[in-house]
Amino acid sequence: SDKVLELRKFMKSCSLKPSISDNISPLYLQLFNYKIQPNSFFSSFVSNQLISIKKVIETPPSKNQNVIIISGDPQSGKSYVMDQITASYKNKNCYSIDPPIDFKIQPIEKTIKSLLHKINSSSNKVVDIGKISKGSIVFIPDFELWWRKSKDGYYAINLWLEFFKKYEDKIIFIVEVNELLKNHLVENTDLDKYVIKYLSTTLFSGKQFQEISDEKSKMSDQIIYPAINKVNYRKINRVVFGNIGWFNSYWLSSIEINNSQCDINPDYDLSFPSFLSDLEMTVLLQFYWHKRINVDNISSYFYYVELNKINQILSFFKAEKLLISVGGSMELNYHITPYLKRYFIENNYISK
Repeated sequence: SDKVLELRKFMKSCSLKPSISDNISPLYLQLFNYKIQPNSFFSSFVSNQLISIKKVIETPPSKNQNVIIISGDPQSGKSYVMDQITASYKNKNCYSIDPPIDFKIQPIEKTIKSLLHKINSSSNKVVDIGKISKGSIVFIPDFELWWRKSKDGYYAINLWLEFFKKYEDKIIFIVEVNELLKNHLVENTDLDKYVIKYLSTTLFSGKQFQEISDEKSKMSDQIIYPAINKVNYRKINRVVFGNIGWFNSYWLSSIEINNSQCDINPDYDLSFPSFLSDLEMTVLLQFYWHKRINVDNISSYFYYVELNKINQILSFFKAEKLLISVGGSMELNYHITPYLKRYFIENNYISK
């Protein structure tokens, strides 16, 4: 149908063109990978954030406040910051709690029993959180997977708040969560009572994006034409919301090959198609809220819709590459997330 063709045209426009990988430096592609690899160049942009977190960690937790929140949009560098902190304290008592595939109505201690592990330890021994030493650090990545946008959605979150209080003078919890849910929880729960520091991932300026793209060209000896002026970098910044991961994927999708020359040709006006139904957009919104959804637990996210209908929509989105499979779960194709955010804001699905 015309709608499917338009959707495919959009997906083609926001994705890396097939011919690019054969005509451009592999190092250049690697440097623009949306999963930012540890490097001193990028670390220079987040060094102040890392210093501020270390100061909090090295100060004894105050009464009632033992949680550090690291928040940001998808692909904005939250995991990078978490990894850098982990590397700084690799010889300290650091633990991480893997995200749950699903959670049941039971105490958090029981739920995390098989999910908690000591970082940089090869032991498979079960860790009892009640017995870890005072001053330990516990990382909780992907906190949005402990929540459901449903009638019982706060169940596990409220248990976590009780858990933070229980260990307020013993453990520092470093929680990674998307910006949308962080704002929602601060407004609708008592999370703020336990937070000693909020840190949002860096929002880059157009000028910084220009510095980054120029530096990556030098590092990989890759020439890109024509040079983009600072006004156009500001336009790009508006498209990607200052998000480094979104900038990386947007930049690569804007490269074209003409007569063996690499040209950059950004589409500043590309937008997410507006013809999908409210239910289809609500399905995409659930993935935007939750990062990923386990296919065996779909009904807990869409309890209000007939499962067969949801499966039809998921199959369509997967076939058209809006959703991708990751293990036993599905998540949004990262190329579409900046366009989805703008669509959701402009159509009042989420607030700015």
